[in-house]
Order: sequence, then structure tokens, then C-alpha cells
Amino acid sequence: MSLEGDFEATRASLEAILDHSPAETHLCVGRLAERLADAPQGERNDPAVIAAVTRERIAATRDLSGDTVDAIDALLVARSLETATEPERGRLLHAWLPYLAAAVRGEFAPNPAVHDPRMEPRAPLLRPLVGSMRAYFRAGFYWCERSGIPRRWMVLARGRHRIRLARYVAIRLCGFKPIWQTHVRKQPPGVHLTEEVFIRSHLEIARALKRYPDIRGIASSSWFYDPEIGAVSPHLAFIRDLLASNGGLVFEIPCDEAMRENALYASRARQRAYAEGVYRPRAFARLWSRDALLRWAERQSGWQLEIATSA
Repeated sequence: MSLEGDFEATRASLEAILDHSPAETHLCVGRLAERLADAPQGERNDPAVIAAVTRERIAATRDLSGDTVDAIDALLVARSLETATEPERGRLLHAWLPYLAAAVRGEFAPNPAVHDPRMEPRAPLLRPLVGSMRAYFRAGFYWCERSGIPRRWMVLARGRHRIRLARYVAIRLCGFKPIWQTHVRKQPPGVHLTEEVFIRSHLEIARALKRYPDIRGIASSSWFYDPEIGAVSPHLAFIRDLLASNGGLVFEIPCDEAMRENALYASRARQRAYAEGVYRPRAFARLWSRDALLRWAERQSGWQLEIATSA
């Protein structure tokens, strides 16, 4: 089948996925498509327009699964590619087809917008979408959002951790922004974060970092980083040790109700331990500087060549 034929078949599959999706997904695609179309022709590379599209993508998909969000993004790309003309069209179809096909299969594939910083499509609807995808994208199990370190952490960090945080930001990160804040969406029952998935996802983040020298590192907050989590969820005990021995910083912040619910979600062991009073969810923030993360990635057995060739 020709490149055009492959594209049309893949787009038809994406449209079929939408046809069998809940009404909320239809509304989500409609709102995002309108946002892209409403951007003034001459302002589609404007940072304010891209920021507005990104906010809409995040708000509209916040409660959806990662596979659903992948399908939505892929469908928006496929529809936007219809506005591409030759000679650009062939190059764009070649770059995007593996990503679109993976979304049809419910699999992760690297986003061409993220991994090709020189991609500046002339296709009018694709321009703001590519910009938005660079500001908010999936990397394996995680979603990365271009942002800054929350200033409130400087106040929320407790005791000596406040001094360590200030030193880490000043010396290791050399500033509060830009960084990628990483997020984990709620997963379906039976899907868990494992050491293999954690490593693969952060290697994917490392590959993206190679292409964006301005990004200072990554940040996130979670109950995952609790030093006592291994007592109730042994499969997560590795995270804290991995970060501590590879240049990351972890410090406690107040645990709100949403974080508490996330900690107890989909785990009977944690729910039982909480009910028995032997586990109290706690929240921790983590920072991992660019240099430290890349040094860790380059040391991973079997991945050195993959990291090097993607630079």
C-alpha cells in the first residue's frame, strides 16, 4: 500500500475508535479541533496561542486514560495533516505514520513533534498542535508538561529540606524553569508502575532531553517517593533508592486529600494497611536535574547506544 493509502487507512481506524468512544470523548475532540481552527492564521506560532491550546488539551483530557489521550492527539494530528500540501506532505506523513499507527494499536510511540525540534510544519492546523505537543507529551508511563518548579515548594518543604531544596535549585538546576513536570495518570486495575516501566519511561524522557538543552530537569510530586512505601508496596521501594543514588532530590510536602486518594487507589494492600492504621499516605516531591538524569540514562546496561544515537 502507498504512503497515502497507509495514512488514509490509519486515519479511518482512528475515526472508528472515536465513533465507538463515549460522548465525552467526542466533545473533547470537538473542543480541541475548534481551538485549533479558531487560532488566527498569522498567530498560530504565537506562544500565547500554543499555551491556550495546551491548557485546553490538559483540561479536556485530565480524567481520561493515557491510551484515550493518545488516540485523541493522533486523531487531531491526522485531521490536521489533511491541510498539508506537497512537497511537505510526504515528509510529514512519513514522520507521523508510526505514531498514528501505534495509537490505533493502543501502544506508545515517540512523538515526532518532540523528537524533531526542527519540525516547523507549514500546514496551518498542525502548527499550533505541534507546539502544544512539545509543551505536553507522553513519555512511556509518564506525561511531561513544560513548566517551572512550583515556588510554593520552597515554603512547603520541611526543616532542613528547605535548605537542600534551595541549594539544589541554585546549583544543580540553576533556576526554577523551564523544567518538565511529570505526571502519572490513573491506570486501569491491574496496571502498575514497575521498575522496568519506570526505567524505560525515564530513558524516553532522557532521549527527549537530549533534544531540548534549555530544559533544566524534571519535577513531580507523589506518594511513590515515600521512604516507607516499600513496607506496603514492595514493588515501588526501588524508586526512592534509585533517585537518591543518582543525583535526585526527594523531600516531603503536605499530603492533601487528592494525594491520599491516589495512594489508596487500586491497591487492596495499601487500603488494608490504611484501615489497620499501619500505613499513612505521605506526599513527597522529587527533582532530578538534567545532567544527573542523563548520566544515569547513559549508564543503563544495553541502552547506551540507544541514548547516544538519539542525541
